[in-house]
Amino acid sequence: MKKSLNLAVGLVSVLFVTSALTAQAGGDGRKIFESNKCTMCHSIKVEKIEKSGKSNAPDLSTVGSEKKAEWIQKFLKKEETNAGKKHAIAFKGTDAELKTVAEWLVKHK
Repeated sequence: MKKSLNLAVGLVSVLFVTSALTAQAGGDGRKIFESNKCTMCHSIKVEKIEKSGKSNAPDLSTVGSEKKAEWIQKFLKKEETNAGKKHAIAFKGTDAELKTVAEWLVKHK
């Protein structure tokens, strides 16, 4: 019984630390998307996010059905092209934030 309790406490501790580190490293994808001013060019209508500029950049409501997180990360770092073009602006956040926002974007299908 004591061994099971220790295991349960250990697992809860690991989950707590992991979620705290995730929050510190990247946080919420939507917040990162908005704080990096991605909304200047892109909308995500399924999230009720409207673009604030006059860009012709696509709505990203279905980007997850077309692209994987790894591709999005490379594209935002200007290491990948889409229809022969690189992303207009290189992502300026941390690698952890880039991963978080890419994983959040691919959830949109």
